[in-house]
Amino acid sequence: MEETSIESLARARIVQSRWFDFVDSTLYPEVKEVLSELKQRGLKLGLISNGYEEEINLILEKAYLEKATFDIIVGVDTIRQTKPNPDIFKYAISKLNVKPEEAMFVGDNVEADYEGAENAGVHALLIDRTEKQQSDLKTIKNLKELRSQID
Repeated sequence: MEETSIESLARARIVQSRWFDFVDSTLYPEVKEVLSELKQRGLKLGLISNGYEEEINLILEKAYLEKATFDIIVGVDTIRQTKPNPDIFKYAISKLNVKPEEAMFVGDNVEADYEGAENAGVHALLIDRTEKQQSDLKTIKNLKELRSQID
């Protein structure tokens, strides 16, 4: 018997929801502390991901990180663009009501995050916890080092 599109969609939803049972979404130790400090300092925080908003929300929930930590969350389905397309960065900073030169994006992928942000006119930082990335880029080893970049 052939499966209907409704049954296929239902099966896909089950697979997707179960996939998140096995995803490691443990935060690095400093993440909550640094994000909280940045919010207390009055900075606007955004999250840009190549994941879908529903997936982002599930990962945030699994990591015990409140959605309210972020002033904006942008997924691939928000504007139908993915990093490194500059439009996804421009969309986020426009919603945050800041200018590109006032914004900073921290990511762990050279092409999608670092180059994507720079191409949108946003200051970019590469988080390189392994210290194996290219040394000619502005890098930090962990989010605590972000503090010195915004002072």
